[in-house]
Amino acid sequence: MSETMNESREYFESNGVTFYYVRNKDYHRAKICNDIDVEPGVKEVTFEFDSIGTYELMDSGKVFPEVKTLNINKWGRTLRIPNGMFPNVTKVKTDKYGSYYKSGCMLVNDKGVLQNTFHPDSDVIDLKGVSVIDNGSFAGCQATKFINSGSVKQCRKQAFKGSAIEKMPVPAGGALMVGSIIVDIDKNAADIVMPDTRQAISTIREGLDYRNIQSITFNKIQSFVNVQERIPERIKIILKETGFIGHDMIDFWTQSKASCLELCDENPYYKTIDGALFTNDGTVLIKYPSSRAGHYDIPEGTTTIASRAFYSCELSSVTIPSSMRQILPKAFAECKKLSSVDIRDGIKNLGIGRSTLLFYNCNSLKHIEIPSSVQIIAEQAFDGCNLESVKFNEGLLQIMDNVFTSSLLTRDITLPSTLDYIGGSNFQSVKQITVLGDKIPFGLISAVTAAYEQTKKSKYITLRCPNKTLFLPRYITVTSAEWLDSNLSIPSFREECENSLYSYGELADMKQETAIATYKENPSSDLRTYLRRVSKNIVGGYVSGHNETELIEFIKLGLMTKKAMQDALQSARENSMPTVEAYLLKAINESDESNSTFSL
Repeated sequence: MSETMNESREYFESNGVTFYYVRNKDYHRAKICNDIDVEPGVKEVTFEFDSIGTYELMDSGKVFPEVKTLNINKWGRTLRIPNGMFPNVTKVKTDKYGSYYKSGCMLVNDKGVLQNTFHPDSDVIDLKGVSVIDNGSFAGCQATKFINSGSVKQCRKQAFKGSAIEKMPVPAGGALMVGSIIVDIDKNAADIVMPDTRQAISTIREGLDYRNIQSITFNKIQSFVNVQERIPERIKIILKETGFIGHDMIDFWTQSKASCLELCDENPYYKTIDGALFTNDGTVLIKYPSSRAGHYDIPEGTTTIASRAFYSCELSSVTIPSSMRQILPKAFAECKKLSSVDIRDGIKNLGIGRSTLLFYNCNSLKHIEIPSSVQIIAEQAFDGCNLESVKFNEGLLQIMDNVFTSSLLTRDITLPSTLDYIGGSNFQSVKQITVLGDKIPFGLISAVTAAYEQTKKSKYITLRCPNKTLFLPRYITVTSAEWLDSNLSIPSFREECENSLYSYGELADMKQETAIATYKENPSSDLRTYLRRVSKNIVGGYVSGHNETELIEFIKLGLMTKKAMQDALQSARENSMPTVEAYLLKAINESDESNSTFSL
């Protein structure tokens, strides 16, 4: 081997091959080979990446027909040669360091990109392990048949330039398919039928002319799934698939951005209505196109929505018809843009079974109305939604576990008189619940309370019943909640339980505030005794929190002894609360131990 300088470029020779190179202007030690010469009789060319880091020979224009073998040594990464430079190469060999390319009969890199086929006279090309066909890789190649082409997922625009395949005629109203690759289409036809009756299409060559095409018909759904990203959205897609379509194909198909998808009438299992996939009788909605935005009216006559039918859809609103009888789990899960759901009277069970997750993570859904036909709302139906309000109608019987878990659900909730049962972990952020019926639904206490304080929410929940307003501590033990649910459902025990709800508060201040609210609404001697006993603690809490308004309201109740008021007066002075001082001085002057009320 020798190396020398020849005017503007350098070269070195090795085994009858001369490599001409230039140095990278930004990194002088890096060498870029842009031309070679091969002596007559040389059958092997070795590309030494220890000597030259990059081989860019696409502009060389030279041909070396005697070379049969290419050797790639070391970690060769960039080797670009025109397909016609070595037209008779039958073998590419890489040593254990040459892992950026594969050994074989063609030049294929470790990413599966076919760079050179070499075979000008071969009739068949084996594409096993090839995922991408690069530009110019077939130049001069006479092959017109492929085997093992199913692995090819991408075919560059100029892949077949200068090859025998480029000269093959395109069927009228159809497409030229070599192996499983669509090489070209009839660009003058309005409607194209793909030739995929025997084999599914794996990819379509990039850069095809779709300007005049209005529709494309596929015989196999797998073909469309594989190539849908290559087809303009405006083109109508017709599927002549007549077999049963697996859920994986349905998921891929409905992720398409095609403006219109139609299934042929010959399919015994399915049909399409406005691009949505239904069972052949039109009663079960199987899948709605995920990428379609805006509003959708589910057709009247539909009785069932299948699992994941609208999963991750772009829809903003949907109307569920009165003919609906069943919605299966996760039907609308992950519909992030869904903000309006109009459920018409008709369906009895909203969801079915456990972990139904009908509207799971529908973050834009803020309001929902449950129609009067619904009797049961299934478990976790609205789990993960950011609901702010829910309207119920008479007729509802049961709300199962974890249906309404939204942290934003803080407004008033009104429960219909027909409601018999509420499962756990529902409405735990609500401030006020109005119960329209004479009974308190079983499970309500367990549903709306928690076993420990999780956030700085109000200390109690207001329960407005037809003839009485109750106040329930927000945090009570699980055992206590279950006991209250049981006893409130027994008419002869209910009044006793209602009068002592405050006592189940898990925290002292929560118990006290609930008792104060209860006393204001329903004063009793038992409550008066309790509040007088803990008045010092109540005053201390208000003073430490500098909560003058609440403290004054408590003083007005007239529950404090003269000694308690004097102690409170001292605390108010020490904490600079002059308004509280004034109320206390007036109360002390006018009080005696027999007074039970006080007013200014």
